Amino acid sequence: MRQSQHMNALDPRQTDCFIAASQTGAIRAAAEQLGLEPSTVSRNISALEMATAMTLLERGRHGVRPTEAGALLLDYLQKQVMGLEVL
Repeated sequence: MRQSQHMNALDPRQTDCFIAASQTGAIRAAAEQLGLEPSTVSRNISALEMATAMTLLERGRHGVRPTEAGALLLDYLQKQVMGLEVL
């Protein structure tokens, strides 16, 4: 029950940054897509990781990619977006 409460309380700004970074593979590309500074995107993702108590992205020299937990969250968030579009 507690886990679902966390998921309902996720900040849309943070999840948007996470989705964009996951899809583009880079913080800078996500920032350009969202019209934000890269540091803002990075802070939002870090805040989301703190809120979920999980590492969501592997950060490397060649960009970022979702961890296993990040991939699960990404799938969950994408299904939410698709559900809203259906409505």
